[in-house]
Amino acid sequence: MVVNMFAWHCKIKAALFVVLAAWCFGVQAKELRDPTTPLHQAPRAESHVDLVLSAIADVGDRRFAIVNDRRVYQGDAVGGAVIEKINEGSVVYSHKGKRYTLKMRLSLIE
Repeated sequence: MVVNMFAWHCKIKAALFVVLAAWCFGVQAKELRDPTTPLHQAPRAESHVDLVLSAIADVGDRRFAIVNDRRVYQGDAVGGAVIEKINEGSVVYSHKGKRYTLKMRLSLIE
């Protein structure tokens, strides 16, 4: 009787361990990116705003960017996002209280 109870206790512990391990690893799993997909076609950040950065330029002392085929300046809204800052090779924008960065493709910079 004691042996059966000990075996039952060990089986319960093992089952709990398996369930806990599956839950922990399942929560932390990330979707893998296909390594053959070109970087400029990689999935965008979780902002749910489809923004495409085409160019960044300076005119006088003002810098602007071409986003979704529109000229935008710092503070402008485009596609539901607000342009926070335009850097030399990237644009920082906010959407629904979070900040994201759009980067120029290397082939366009060089």
